[in-house]
Parts: sequence; C-alpha cells; structure tokens
Amino acid sequence: MPRATRNEALSDLSMQVFRLTARLNQLADRLSRQAGLSSARWQVLGTLERAGQALSVAEIARRMGLQRQSVQRTADALETEGFLSYVPNPRHRRAKLAELTTQGHAALGQMQELRDEWSDTVKQDLKLRELQQAKATLAQLSSMLENEN
Repeated sequence: MPRATRNEALSDLSMQVFRLTARLNQLADRLSRQAGLSSARWQVLGTLERAGQALSVAEIARRMGLQRQSVQRTADALETEGFLSYVPNPRHRRAKLAELTTQGHAALGQMQELRDEWSDTVKQDLKLRELQQAKATLAQLSSMLENEN
C-alpha cells in the first residue's frame, strides 16, 4: 500500500476511534448512572475487578492509560462512597492499595447486567471474529504508541 494511503488510513482510523470513544463514554455515563456511578468510576472499579487483586492508584492509572492524579481523585471519591477501600501496601509504605468492597462488587454486578443488555442489542450486527480483529488491531496500535514514549 502506498505511504500516502497508509497515512490516510491511519488518520481515518484515528478519527473513527475518537468518535467511538466519545460515543462509548456517553453510553457508559448513561448506563453507569443507573448503578450510582459515572463512567470514570466504573472504569476504575472495572480495572480493579479485572486485575483480581488490590492495586495501587498508580498501577490502576497505568492499566487505564491515564494520569495518576486523575485516577487518585476518582479512587478517593469511590473510597468515600464505600465502593473501594484502601489497605496497606507491603511493597510501599505511602502508596496504599485499593480493593473492591462488597458495595463495589455489587455495583459492578449491576453494571455487567446493564452492559450485557446493551451488548445483546449490538451483537446481532457484529460478528465475534470482527470484534476480535478490531480489538487486536487497536491493541497493536496502542502498543506501538506506548513504545514511542
């Protein structure tokens, strides 16, 4: 493929990802409100759940590709509202670990139900193979961009 065409294709993909991100954030905000969360709070709790263990805020931020300070504000609000708790970190005295509380697990369970209901309406139009290929392409691009920094 000629260089100009690859550049245009990458630019088009980037613009589509920006549009998709905006739409997904709108959807996530709408769904998460029903569980008493915001999309940012859902993402932090979901990152903890996927990790399967307590994480420092810096670790959560790295996994989300965000700045630690913004994740810290969200995690602190989640802790205040009882969705997560901070526990001592044996590897670092000052950087406590965040872990899900019973309330956090319950909110994520509700979010999973809401997400699954929405997903059922979308999956009729997208094949699993197409979704897996899109994920692989985006993961590869993300990895390349991370290596530039």
